[in-house]
Amino acid sequence: MYHLIGTGIEADREKRVVRKDGREIRLTGLEFGLLDYLSSHANHICTRDKLLERVWGERFRYDTGTIDVHLNALRRKLGFSKSAPIETIRGTYPDCTYAGKITQLKK
Repeated sequence: MYHLIGTGIEADREKRVVRKDGREIRLTGLEFGLLDYLSSHANHICTRDKLLERVWGERFRYDTGTIDVHLNALRRKLGFSKSAPIETIRGTYPDCTYAGKITQLKK
């Protein structure tokens, strides 16, 4: 179980359940995977390629815009803005135009 400080969000990795202020939030498998991966790499930048590899798996090759769609859906369901606690960073690395970072994690 981990909590995103100041958001009312808690997630249970074993049960794959997310709650906000005690109310269950229904996430797709990919949305939970994104939240879980970003949370387990809190305060680190995660590139598009790394997210595709770790969340979607190597057997899937999607246009990287897919990540934006799923992150935006995740933010909307959790009531997050575009900048916190899941931050989109553009132009971070020479080979990527996107990186995600999650902050404010408490286990």
